[in-house]
Amino acid sequence: MLSMCLKCIHFKHIHFLKHTAVLIGKHSFRKMTTALTKMLSLLMYSWKYINMNFKTLTAYYTFHKSKWFRGYGY
Repeated sequence: MLSMCLKCIHFKHIHFLKHTAVLIGKHSFRKMTTALTKMLSLLMYSWKYINMNFKTLTAYYTFHKSKWFRGYGY
């Protein structure tokens, strides 16, 4: 039973590899590179946004923590 499963998985893996190879062959190299650059730029943009939000969150948290340590002595 296990050997059958392993064979199936192996076959699927090979099929997947063949499929990806065919896909890469079908699409031109230029299309792939443009897609990659688009993905990279999007990733960089989202990272910048996340980083900004993270900074503001940490600043807010430290501010509140300091207020808490002072015992709300404004």
